[in-house]
Amino acid sequence: MPRCLVERLLALGAPVGNYGRISITPLVACLSTGRWDLAESLLSSGADPLEPSLFPRYEKSIGIRIGVSKSSLPFLATPIQVAVCKLTASRQTPWTATERAKGVEVIAQMVEGGVHMCVSDSFCRKVSIESSRSNCSPLLVASLRGDAEVVRVLLGASSPGQQSSVGTDNGIQTEREGEVDTRGVHPPIEGPTPIPTPPEQRRAFDMNAVECVELQEGDARSKRDNSYNSFAKRKGPAPRPRKGWSQQKLCTPLCAALEGLQMQEQQQEGREYERRYMRRRQPDKPARRKRDAQILKQWEVIKALVEAGADLHSPPTEWELKRKPLVVRESDLSLPQPNVWMTAFGIMPNPEPGPPEKEEDRSWLPQLIRLVARRKNEKEKAILVGLIRVLPTDTVHFSDAESLHISPLVAACQVRWVEGVKGLIESGVEVNKQVRHEGFWYESAFSAALHGSRPVCWECIDALVQAGVNLHDESGTLALCHAIERERGDWVTRLLKRGASV
Repeated sequence: MPRCLVERLLALGAPVGNYGRISITPLVACLSTGRWDLAESLLSSGADPLEPSLFPRYEKSIGIRIGVSKSSLPFLATPIQVAVCKLTASRQTPWTATERAKGVEVIAQMVEGGVHMCVSDSFCRKVSIESSRSNCSPLLVASLRGDAEVVRVLLGASSPGQQSSVGTDNGIQTEREGEVDTRGVHPPIEGPTPIPTPPEQRRAFDMNAVECVELQEGDARSKRDNSYNSFAKRKGPAPRPRKGWSQQKLCTPLCAALEGLQMQEQQQEGREYERRYMRRRQPDKPARRKRDAQILKQWEVIKALVEAGADLHSPPTEWELKRKPLVVRESDLSLPQPNVWMTAFGIMPNPEPGPPEKEEDRSWLPQLIRLVARRKNEKEKAILVGLIRVLPTDTVHFSDAESLHISPLVAACQVRWVEGVKGLIESGVEVNKQVRHEGFWYESAFSAALHGSRPVCWECIDALVQAGVNLHDESGTLALCHAIERERGDWVTRLLKRGASV
């Protein structure tokens, strides 16, 4: 619809909200099609950013995953949910820089208007037909898809100085100014009308809130199946490709950001399969740069959440929701949660259905350690050390000798990052475990601290020796040679006392 026609309809007094019935509002219609300019005009004309819309069903919705998967019931969604899902779905709709800036501006305008995350129970009770609420949390979606700019805009809703709002009978009343705003309020003609949400049911975008996120194969689409097919044509039968999967989980925004890192690794499965079985040594430089950029993109989201106050030390709660309601309630959070840390950051034990468990799926941490350590930013290093100390065991202890990836401890020793080495040792990492370096020779953390183009880091060696590294092999002999060449008599004496092989 041309913008001039929309402006003329608004000038003639056309309603900007639901007029007597619950359906898709004009604001949501503009957001679902990516018309950010029209959405901005509607917001300026008094469109209510809090008014949810009723979509027919999941399969026939606006083409983005904000509904309830595999459900034929209509569902309710708020404008902020539609806007965030549409803006962050860059694979389906590549945005230009101007369009993206306009979309972020519209989201910021809705945040300033006091948007909240979920649809209230009182509004759902007024729907005349059976329906369900959208299980899409905007902050989780932005964190999962690695959009740090949108995450920072959404976190502005929970900042200390942000204007908050409460529901009134006549509209929205701002607490700071004490004024009553009657935007989007129209007299009903027929059918049920929404009741304003009570203050106790209104929530800002809390970075520590436990919300629902839906993981689907489309969010982590891999070229692994094509690699299997090409390999089967050349070398014979190949492993069976995995089937599509969809899973709903409860997690925090920080867990969703780490889940995004997990999905970035799943996209590399096809390339790693070709490298291992088709004798390709290294990925090309453009592919490596693209992978590094994707990891750093998710890292910016993690930094934004931690800087905003995300709690790293309290274990998040999440479980499968096959027979549980889609809206988080306090009674649900009190249920027993078995194996929380194994599933909190994307390591799902025996999911059915779900992504396959592989050692390659947990290889993002060594690469993240390399990238953060090379940037020489002490603040980022401190955040990563705190994250390492609370990561699940399978992610920190990743050390598959048959894999083409290296372990996190070996990566930290290669870049001579002392704090990272100490943090991994405190997490209980095995210091004597050897990994296959680039698929050719085996390497331990101690040999990685001695080899390489960088000078020997005696602080890393000290941390490994205190952790009980084995010096009765060629590593001890090599360490003695380095100490003698650099005239480190103290280290020669210490290594000999530790039983270094001569």
